[in-house]
Amino acid sequence: MPEPTPSDCYWIQSAPCGCLVSLTVTTTAKGELRTAEEAHKRLVPSKRERDEDIRNGLTWALVPKASYHESMAAQWECVKHKRPAA
Repeated sequence: MPEPTPSDCYWIQSAPCGCLVSLTVTTTAKGELRTAEEAHKRLVPSKRERDEDIRNGLTWALVPKASYHESMAAQWECVKHKRPAA
């Protein structure tokens, strides 16, 4: 299987507990987001807020779209924070 290309992926931000915080595509009208820092800047324009995210342990990962849709899409909360279905 070939390595995913940036257009085949999402940038996903996660909290230290495992909860997903945000997601962005890798290709925008302004170009490609090739690094976690570029994705972070796009979603959080304020440097102060980005620095706070980093202090709070939020991280970014490049995840293939197929993997996201197969195993993560409906599971934004980690095991600790997951609420029972209504």
